[in-house]
Amino acid sequence: MKKLVLLIAAAVPLLALDVSGNWQGTMVFTNTKYAKAQKEAFSISLKQSGTTLSGSVTRAGKVAAVTSGVESNGTATIVYRVPGETGTLRLTRTGSKFVGAVTTDTGFRADVDLTLKN
Repeated sequence: MKKLVLLIAAAVPLLALDVSGNWQGTMVFTNTKYAKAQKEAFSISLKQSGTTLSGSVTRAGKVAAVTSGVESNGTATIVYRVPGETGTLRLTRTGSKFVGAVTTDTGFRADVDLTLKN
């Protein structure tokens, strides 16, 4: 019995927290031209298989496919590409919230706050 409990305890960290679903919310960034915060609608649609994520990102009405994604213990790293820009999302799930940041290879950075909608 003691061996069974130890085996189960050892396996728990290997289980992925499912982040599949439609996540909607906002991203907030500073407009450097006007030095003020701006808010923009932002959403992601994810499907999870094991720790691998696929799906799409919607920003400013433009949809981009997730080019790579991985989930580990409720934290997701998601990469997407739009013409001229590659973005990386690093988000942590707490209940029905997904919070973190997006950065791009062009120097853009924004805080992201999403809620599970399905």
